[in-house]
Amino acid sequence: MNRMGRRFSRPTRLARNTAFLLGLLPLQATAALAAQPTATYRIQASTSSSLMPTAPSLGQMLMGSAAMGSKRQIQRNLELSLTAPVAPPAKPEASHAIPAAMAMGAALSLEASGGCTKGECGSQEIRQAVEQMRSRRVLLYWGCEAKAGAGQPQTLEASKNPLLIGMEEVLRQDKGEPTAPSTTLTSWPTTGEGRLIPAQASLVGEHLVRSNYAPVIRFPLAQPQDFLAPLNLSSTASGGATDLSWNRVAGVVGYRATAMGQQDPSAPMVLWVSSLGGEEASHADSSTKLQALVGSGGLLSAERNQCTISAEASRAMGTAAVTLEGYAGAIRLNPAPGQVVRLERSTTGMELVGMPQLEGSDKTGGGEAPPQPAPQSGFGLLKGLF
Repeated sequence: MNRMGRRFSRPTRLARNTAFLLGLLPLQATAALAAQPTATYRIQASTSSSLMPTAPSLGQMLMGSAAMGSKRQIQRNLELSLTAPVAPPAKPEASHAIPAAMAMGAALSLEASGGCTKGECGSQEIRQAVEQMRSRRVLLYWGCEAKAGAGQPQTLEASKNPLLIGMEEVLRQDKGEPTAPSTTLTSWPTTGEGRLIPAQASLVGEHLVRSNYAPVIRFPLAQPQDFLAPLNLSSTASGGATDLSWNRVAGVVGYRATAMGQQDPSAPMVLWVSSLGGEEASHADSSTKLQALVGSGGLLSAERNQCTISAEASRAMGTAAVTLEGYAGAIRLNPAPGQVVRLERSTTGMELVGMPQLEGSDKTGGGEAPPQPAPQSGFGLLKGLF
């Protein structure tokens, strides 16, 4: 069965970093082409940068050193979906002819997404985390100062815990509900498939999308519309607080950092965010809306490249998973009347803080590690915190 049209709901930044979920955009209709199906093509292109633990080499062990090191790993991820307000054919399918700069062959095949078996939707790790967090007390800190501001921390009830809400949304959207009879959707990668995106892959060039249920869509993408550059996050302990710094990325309108941890399984979960204010930001938001969120304090400005986790939050969390997101406004193209192409780009930096310094750590992140399969869920960062 095809999947129900879904919006890409990401109630928290941390929940949004863990996975890029397939979603449908509002279908656009024009009076001029009332008889012709409207096609909406959505491209979600993301870049992630994280420090990955590395085992000591044989030479290091022979020299008496068994300490773990770390290496910065940079990955790209791509998700595609084509929707049209027409009854699905017997076997909906589509093909996206990609530029040679993608280094992934001539084309990518989109297929109808099937549902999952009841009780098997979403990873077991997420389901277990949801069950445990429903009764977990969460303390919230915020701001970029070395000392927590007045009124911190706040206690979040389960019904208001943004992380729990995000996890539950992941599970709901993984249930694979049937598509409405009047809508057809195909996507890439297909259900259960993972596909490596080469480190040098580029979206720049001519694109052509053909299907057996929607008009042909042709559109070019230029250099300013390519994958965003990696966002390399670094941390330094400073008098009990934790200083975060990062490189500024061209095309980013605003940043937001999130950290989560707990001292032990019986302690409250601690959540820290760099800023509060305004609505939740989404990678589907326009540049204008993101600029408004910067103005209201909901996002850090594009000029910022540092923030501090307060000493109180750092002490309460202990070892914490930190995620920094760079938001670039969604780009909308109209290749032909009645056709919409939506390009949503993001760049994310991730790191564990509050751990002893690893030997041989590469925290400057100059190079890219060999590509690895993109994780289906970023909730792996939460392992050991529950």
